[in-house]
Amino acid sequence: MQEQYTIRVYNSKDVEKIEKLFKRCRDIYRTKNPFLVDCILRGMEDIEREFFGMKKIETPTEIYNEIEKTLTKLETLIKLSEKSAKENMVGLKVISKLLSCNYNMLIGLSTDCPKQKEYIEAGMYDELPERLSEIFEELLNAILK
Repeated sequence: MQEQYTIRVYNSKDVEKIEKLFKRCRDIYRTKNPFLVDCILRGMEDIEREFFGMKKIETPTEIYNEIEKTLTKLETLIKLSEKSAKENMVGLKVISKLLSCNYNMLIGLSTDCPKQKEYIEAGMYDELPERLSEIFEELLNAILK
């Protein structure tokens, strides 16, 4: 039988601290349960070190093991960050095409030449206008330097 635990935190300052930290870690933990379990496990490691003789890491093997744990955590964080960055890029590309299409449709309406629905749905107006495309390239180059 697998045991389960229910934990109650009554101190409002502790609850606020948990909430703030969870919000900062949303890219790492999708839900609060894995976050809280990780907090408990990390706390248990600290308690074991402090109360059961592992206060300091002294041998090269212990140092190596700690470095290995840190590298594993960093690899996980990098994978999550990469996934998040890709999702953001996809969303931004869709938004960019939508805004470009809206821009071109507004230009068409202001010149009494409304765009035909078939052309809009075919994506003919999804490209960034040349003027804005140049600004985009300049900003991108400045950021990537």
